[in-house]
Parts: sequence; C-alpha cells; structure tokens
Amino acid sequence: MNDMVIIIVNYNGKQLTLDCLETVFQFPPNCMYEIILVDNASTDGSVDAIRKAFPEVRIIENEVNAGFVRANNLAIKHSDSRFIVLLNNDTLVKPGCFDHLYQFIKVHPEVGIAGARMYYRDGTLQMSCFMFQTIKHALYETLGLTSLFSKSQCFSEYEMTWWDHKTMRQVD
Repeated sequence: MNDMVIIIVNYNGKQLTLDCLETVFQFPPNCMYEIILVDNASTDGSVDAIRKAFPEVRIIENEVNAGFVRANNLAIKHSDSRFIVLLNNDTLVKPGCFDHLYQFIKVHPEVGIAGARMYYRDGTLQMSCFMFQTIKHALYETLGLTSLFSKSQCFSEYEMTWWDHKTMRQVD
C-alpha cells in the first residue's frame, strides 16, 4: 500500500502534462507513492508520449472525455493510497511541496483537505481559495469595491485578496 497517490487528469494537454510529470519526478514525495494519470480520450498523442517518457506512471484511458471530476474519482477508485493528491496537469511542482502537505495532514488528522500556496508561471500569487459567495460579495464585486479595496478584509472577503497566503488558515 502506498502512502500517497498523485492523480493527474489530462485532455489534449500533452506538453503541459509532460512538463508536470517532469517536475513530479524531479521533486517526488519522500514516502511510498504512485502516480495515476487519467486520460480523457486525448487525440494529441498524449498517452503515447507519457508512456514513452514516464513508463512508471499508471495510465487509465477513458474512451470519452469524462470530465475532470469523474476522471479523478475513477483514479481514486483504482488506488489504495491513504493520501490523495489531485494535481492539475499544468502544475509545476516545487521542491518539498508533497512532503509539506503530507506532514501537515499526518500532524493534523482532523483536517480532511489541504491545499498549497500556488503561483502562476510568472511568479505571481494565484488566488486558489475563496469564501462562500453571498449576495453581499456579489454586490461589492458589481460596484467595483472588491477591485478598488483589494486589501480590505470587508470588501475582498470572498476572493481573500487581503490575505497574503503565507500562513495556514481554514477556508470555506
């Protein structure tokens, strides 16, 4: 039994997926792990390229584009790992990211889901967590207050742009 499964869904994203896998193998988790890639009926040669470059990746080939959620659920059903990482195929993994998440979950068994701080390829912070949307949030957005006061916890509560993402916190 593996400690971790890294699940990647692909649909016609051959180069993105190859780049992603390159960084996963460059900075792998420090535990027993497996990688399952679900291909959603790609027509760009993704499966052959991935098999050739990374023969250790287990590939599940869907005959149709089953969508992101169904593909992830299919991979989860095919794994016996205790810790599940859903990794988008456009991700470039940084050193230690799997280990930090894995250790956090082990130390905090009350936590069911954890997410990492994410950056765009140009190095800017990617907003990756949000509060539940309310009418108040929609009003602030419509009136432009969210953009105007992006560092205000009141006006930017939904997108959490006031938070620098350097500390841990619970989100909706």
